[in-house]
Formats: sequence, structure tokens, C-alpha cells
Amino acid sequence: MDIFSISLKSMQDSFYRKFTSGRLQPILDGIKQVYAARKAGNGPHLEVSNLCVTGRNDNLTETRRVSDWMLNNLDAEIPLHYVRFHPDYRYTNVERTSIPFLEQARQQAIDDGMRYVYLGNVFDTQSANSYCPECQTQWVQRSGLIAQSFLDNGHCPQCGIPSPILLPWQAEKTKPVIAEIPSGLVCSTHMFRGAIQACHVEQSNDSQLFYQFISATGQPVGEVGTNSCDRFMLSKSDERAEGIRLYHPENNKCQIFEVYDRAHFPVTGAEQTNKASEDVPLTFLPLRGR
Repeated sequence: MDIFSISLKSMQDSFYRKFTSGRLQPILDGIKQVYAARKAGNGPHLEVSNLCVTGRNDNLTETRRVSDWMLNNLDAEIPLHYVRFHPDYRYTNVERTSIPFLEQARQQAIDDGMRYVYLGNVFDTQSANSYCPECQTQWVQRSGLIAQSFLDNGHCPQCGIPSPILLPWQAEKTKPVIAEIPSGLVCSTHMFRGAIQACHVEQSNDSQLFYQFISATGQPVGEVGTNSCDRFMLSKSDERAEGIRLYHPENNKCQIFEVYDRAHFPVTGAEQTNKASEDVPLTFLPLRGR
């Protein structure tokens, strides 16, 4: 295993006991164990995320406890993610975590000494990008599931300090194959709405399915993509994209599941999902040819 992304929900044991039926200390011990292996030179990459739950731990005192613990027990180089909560399961009577609050938490952690702090489950934010901690030059731009590097051979292009970011895709020399949509396929359209700018696509068999992001007026955005997995995720990665079109064989039943974030895996059908508030946990939106 090359990467550990460990979720640290709270720095209070009472939080774990009440809301997860778990304990805090094993989580802290696990993080320190991975960190020790990493420092010894034979361990995986480590990142820590803090899910900021509306009305439970979404305050600057709680978020600072997380960053302070990391500074005192790990080091400032370990990436920290403040993650936006979405209502689900038994906790649906609240709204999603406030983005201005998450931005405040991120800036507070940076001001306190953390060097790489990000926001998770938030689209259209500059706080998902990586910046040089010395001169603030942008190193990596992220949008949805897409990342673009501006590093110069692993160094900051402005001040020259080395970056700890590993970019394995830079070694890929082959050019991507541009897909063309065959004739005779059924076309279905789904438009993103509000903060819900990602979806799972599920098909009934492993046929090759084609997709195209589109603008609000239905114009193509970017290249045509293709996938033959039973279920896969599509996420907005261009500010012009407001929806997607799917092209699939008529006998290949497909569905789109609206997704808040990568950890959200809706499975229950509901015709009303495209009418509900974006702050209500959604299930899935059956595809309809349009």
C-alpha cells in the first residue's frame, strides 16, 4: 500500500464514543505508526482528513485542535484536509458544512504553521490546489478528478524549493486516445445542480459507454470519454461544464447516481432526487433520454 489517508474525526474521545461507538486513541496511535514508518524511509505517503460535521465539530477551536496535534506529533509537511460534510443516514436535519467556515479553518491552520492544507468535497475553490509554502506560487491545480502540475522537475518554478508532491502521471509519454461516438447509440442527458457536481454512472453490463461533458446550453465541453466499468465516477473538471451526456446501446440499461463526494455511495432509487434541495441526501436519478 502506497498511501494512507486517515480520517481524524475529532480530538475529543467523547465525540468518538457518542457518534461512532469508537475511541480516539487508536486513531492517533495508527496515524503515528504510519508517520513513524514514513520517517524511517520505508513507509507509505500519509495524509490526514478532518470531517467537519455541521453542529458537531464545525468550529475553529475543534479544527485547531487537529492542526495543533499534527504540528506537535507529526510535522508541518503532512497534508491536512478539512472535509465538507453532507447530511445523510440518521443526520439529515442540518445543512452542509459552511464553505466560508472551512476556508477560515484552512487559513488558521496555515497561519499556525501547517504547510499543505486543503478543502475536501468542495468544488470551484482555489483551496483544493497546491501552493508553494514559501512564495505562494501555484504548484498543482485541481478540478474534480483532474490535476495539472506547474512544477519544474519537482521544484517550485518561482523560488526553486523542492516539492514533496509526487506526480507519477508526468512519466506517461503516450498521448491519450481521442474517442469518437459511434452511430446508433441512445443518448441521455443529466445536468449538475448546486453543489452536486459529480455522479456515479452504472450500467447493466460491461459494454463500452461514451460520455461528453456539456455546457448549460448543451455545447460539448472537452473531449469525448469512454468507460466499460459497471460503475464509475464522473466529476466536473471544467468550469464550463454544467452536465453530461451518455451514449450507450439501447439494451444496456444505465443510471446516474448524484454524488456529493467520493465517499458518498447512493444505492436507493427515488424519482424525486432532481427536485430535492442540494442539502438533502440524494439517492439516484433514473436516466431519461432527452
